[in-house]
Amino acid sequence: MNPIIELFRGIGAWMVLNSHYAQYLFDDRSVLNFLWTGVYLFFVISGFVFAGTILYKDIGIIPFALRRFFRIYPLYAVSLVFYFFLVQDDPQKIIYFIKHLFFLNTIVSLKETFFFNPAYWSLPPEVEFYMSIPILIYIRKRYGQRVILFLLPFLLGIRFILVLNQSDPSVSENIFNILGVHLPGKAPEFFTGILLYKAYERYSANNVYFLYPLLSLVSGICILFVLGWYFVAYGDAGINKYIFIKAFYTFFCSVGYALILFSVLIFFNKKENMRFAPQFFLHRQLEL
Repeated sequence: MNPIIELFRGIGAWMVLNSHYAQYLFDDRSVLNFLWTGVYLFFVISGFVFAGTILYKDIGIIPFALRRFFRIYPLYAVSLVFYFFLVQDDPQKIIYFIKHLFFLNTIVSLKETFFFNPAYWSLPPEVEFYMSIPILIYIRKRYGQRVILFLLPFLLGIRFILVLNQSDPSVSENIFNILGVHLPGKAPEFFTGILLYKAYERYSANNVYFLYPLLSLVSGICILFVLGWYFVAYGDAGINKYIFIKAFYTFFCSVGYALILFSVLIFFNKKENMRFAPQFFLHRQLEL
């Protein structure tokens, strides 16, 4: 496994952990609260990690499913049992527990979704992405790799339609609310990781100028700075107020994280062979 990817996994875990602590440590929103977007860094990483398989390989469905199951489910089940005895009693507690076991905790209400641990909401779309990988491989084999790469605009259109038809976010009975927190609504973040892989593959195979990953890094930081400032200033109400922001806020977060990840991957892969800028740029500087 790429050590840079593992480093960013750790950063994502640190972000999510601290965002949860921030809810108890601060009465007002702070930068720490914005770290909840670290879950979208995880989605980008998942797309990146499986992009090579989706775009180039074939898999045995049963071996693939077993590997995914044993990588995720045993630890998840143990943690769920731990939280079962830790959280308060509720008449629906057993029902919530059973639904969590089958990743059905995000189809009724926020109370049920967050009952044991709010972080569990991200597991259903993650598992659904794993389940979609054989389908994406089939599409690539039948229609070509470009079809996979061009799915992102289509998925963003689906995201916009889902958000446009969502009801009160405090409940999830609305089908658009349900789909919005599952793979149909969260797919753009995973596909950002797939496009990141393709960009990394292309540029890591050629000579890279230091200016390019630097611009990528600065762009990613600027995007996340603006999004973080907006969240701290206006909160969830500000995000939900405008349909465009509501639909694409987390997607732009994933783009910001992907740009930063791209710059770090390229820099550590090609640092010995980098030049500062393209030759025409250097010539222009000398002329001036």
